[in-house]
Parts: sequence; C-alpha cells; structure tokens
Amino acid sequence: MELTARPNLLILMADQLRSDCLGSNGAAICRTPHLDRLAREGLSFQRAYCVTPLCSPARGALFTGRYPHSNGLWANTHYPHTPTPHLRAGERLLFEHLAAAGYHCGYAGKWHLSAGDEAAEAEGRGVADFFPGRRAAVLHRERLRLPPRDDVGGARRRTMEGEHPPMCGAAPYPLEYHQDAGIAGQAVHLLRAYAAQGIGTAERPFALVCSFHGPHFPIEVPEPYASLYDPAAVPRPASFDDTFEGKPASQRTHPWLQLARHLSWPEWQRVIAHYWGFCTFIDALMGRVLDALDETGLAERTLVLATADHGEMAGHHRLFDKGPYFYEDVMRVPLVWRWPERIAARAGPSNLPVSHVDVVPSVLDLAGVPPVAGTPPLQGHSLAAVLGGGDAPRGEPAVFGETTPGDVPNPQVHARLIFDGRWKYVYRPGDVDELYDLHTDPEELCNLASAAEAAGQLVHLRAGLAAWMRRTDDPLAPPPGGAG
Repeated sequence: MELTARPNLLILMADQLRSDCLGSNGAAICRTPHLDRLAREGLSFQRAYCVTPLCSPARGALFTGRYPHSNGLWANTHYPHTPTPHLRAGERLLFEHLAAAGYHCGYAGKWHLSAGDEAAEAEGRGVADFFPGRRAAVLHRERLRLPPRDDVGGARRRTMEGEHPPMCGAAPYPLEYHQDAGIAGQAVHLLRAYAAQGIGTAERPFALVCSFHGPHFPIEVPEPYASLYDPAAVPRPASFDDTFEGKPASQRTHPWLQLARHLSWPEWQRVIAHYWGFCTFIDALMGRVLDALDETGLAERTLVLATADHGEMAGHHRLFDKGPYFYEDVMRVPLVWRWPERIAARAGPSNLPVSHVDVVPSVLDLAGVPPVAGTPPLQGHSLAAVLGGGDAPRGEPAVFGETTPGDVPNPQVHARLIFDGRWKYVYRPGDVDELYDLHTDPEELCNLASAAEAAGQLVHLRAGLAAWMRRTDDPLAPPPGGAG
C-alpha cells in the first residue's frame, strides 16, 4: 500500500459490552445509535469473538494478535501475586508496529495490559500520549471547571456490598463527573490537538485508543441513562432457567454465580435495565469522539474500529460478570470497522466467525505496515479482503478460545474452545466437556458431549482443536482422540 493511503487509526473500546446489545446486531430494546451508524457506514461482524472472557488476557490477545498461552498473559495483571504481570519477553503490541512506521500513538483510558508503572510501559511500547482513566477524568473536569465532589468514588460499595446488594444503581453525581466521560473528553481533546498540530496526514498519521471502563461493573450509571429503560420490559432469557444438568461443576460453584444468586427475576430485570443504560451511555460517549473526528476533518482518512474486550453474562444462565465458561454471552464481542471509501458499506452485518487475534494483522495489512522485525508470528488472519468486499481469508475454519488458572478473584480452569460457526466444543481436562449445536440450541442449554448422535461432530472438533493446540505450541495436553 502506498504511503498516501496510510490511514489514521481510532480504536473505541468498551469493557464488558455484549454483542447483542448493539442495534446493528439485532438488539430489540437497548439502543446504540452511534455504533449502529458505524455499522451502516462500514462493516460489523456479528460473529466476532474474544479469545478469553477475562480482561487482561483478552486485551493482550487483541493488541498482540497472539493467544494468551503464546504471549504469556493469561491472568489479570493488577492483582497482587498475579502469575502474569506482563507479556512474555519479546511480545509486541500493535502500537510498537505502528510507531516504528511513523505513527504518533495516543491512549486514553483503561490499559490493563501490565502491572506497575503503566505510563512507563505504554511509553516503552510506542505510546507517545498516555492518559489512564483517572488522569483523563481529572483533566476533563478541569477543562470544564467542575468543582470537586466527595461522592464520585464508592460505586462498588454502593452497588455490590451489603447483605443484599442491589448490583446496580443510579450515579449520585452529574454525567460529566463519570470517569468514562473524562476518557471520552480526553480522546476528543487529543483529536483536536492532533488536527491543530498537523498530525493526521499520510506523512504523520496517528493511532489513538479510547478505552472505556464501562459497562463493566459496578453498574452505577449517570442520569438520564440510569432511567432510560423500564425493568418491566426486560424479557426473561430462556437460559435463565438453566439447570446446569450435565455441565461442568465449575459453572455451579463459581463465586460470581454465588455473588448474584440472591437476585430474583424482577431484581435481575432491574440490573439488566441499568446495564443497558450503561451500554447506551458508552455508545453516546463513543459518539462524542466520532463527532470530534468529523469536526476536525479527520474522518475521511481514519480507520475506525469499535470493539470490547469481552461480554457480560447479565443474568443469562443466572450468572453475573464472566468466568471460566465460553457462553456466547461473554465470548461474542462487537467488532465494527469503518474507513470511508476503503471499507465497503454493507446492508447488514457479516456472519463470518472472526476473532480478536485477527485485529492486528488486519490493521497492519490495511495500513501497509509490516510487523517489527523479530516479532513472534501473528496467529490471526487479515480481514482486509473481507472489509474491502472480497472473499473470506484463507486460514482457520473456526475460532478458538482458552482459559488458564491463575486469576485468584475470578478463578479460571484449564479449558480450550473451538467454534466453527455452528458447533461449539469446549475441552475441560478433569471435568465435563461441552458440545453445543447453536443452530438448534442458541441458548446453550443442552450439552451434547455425551450424546451418541453427536459423536461424529465431537471427534471432528477434537481433532481440529488438537491441531490448533499443536500449531500454537499450547502447553496443555490435547483432548482425547485429538493427538493423532
């Protein structure tokens, strides 16, 4: 690709945003007009998957293009005694490739890719302008000349503690005090500064990440978004009545299941309504950043990607947050791309199964940027041809996922996933394997791993999973019957 074609890059990233909360992905009630606009003007992948339902490992895979067992980041980085405080030596983040090619890189919001001094880590990874969430929020309030308040903190205490925690609530402060409003404000500020400084041309392109903390819990939402949805209108998902019969024991005993076990269905309706309000709030903040891109005249030559690190159970299977399971609720993520005149706008979303590990090779391909010399092999596949209106890339016929023990507050187990667009197989050494036919059982209620009629599928998927494990040097032993 010629130098004149090099796009700027804007990544809008939510934390714990369900794919099915996007209107462009079929949401009937929850509204996301700005993400829907991106989808209309570009392409949304309705079957996009994270590689693991846990924050740091999901982000590590997204920004390296490599799986957690390969890049060395399989647990959250911010807990004391985490086994994975950093990526494995030699791993490279997307910013390093872009900075080496002359991109000016900025980052506003949640990092969650390393322990210790995040600013030093980001700078060493090629990020010139780094503003973590709290710093971004302080600068935003200073620019608006907002007086200090004592009630901005404490959301977790107000929503998640006590004998019968409500698990959600309305923020007691005005919208602009919310940390995510500050993150959006800092991203807008950077875009305007870049335009004023002549950054954003083919000769001086930028790459900016705007990474929100929401709609991750605590689900404390500012008005008017806290009251946007009527709890009584929230439909009861079929999976809410999951008995977990024939399913792994870890799904019945996980602490996040216990955390919300006290909630009745009407109480869950209130939680989900607040969660939807949080989703719409994050969408509105993304809209602020997109508006700034338009106002500065940078939109036409900027590649925009909107996504999330993983989803949220939100009462489905009566579970809260995420855990050592691979339900669609936590594995499917928004993945919306736009680059005017380069990415063909579509009438609807793509149903091609794609993965977060496809992001780095896709961005580098679209930007014409080679990986930094010595970078370990990227494990995803470029979607550039699909984004341009062409055929699906050659490569994996499926998407893969994993969890590995090591995260103490949100305990994980050894598990591996293969999904081919219809059949989902989960390998769980020492526990019950899972097999679901998403065509006939989209709520993943009936585990077919021991069903005679699905034996052929089980053999086929085990072989496919084992082959992937060998290709990526997975230290976990392959599933029975898949080692050949």
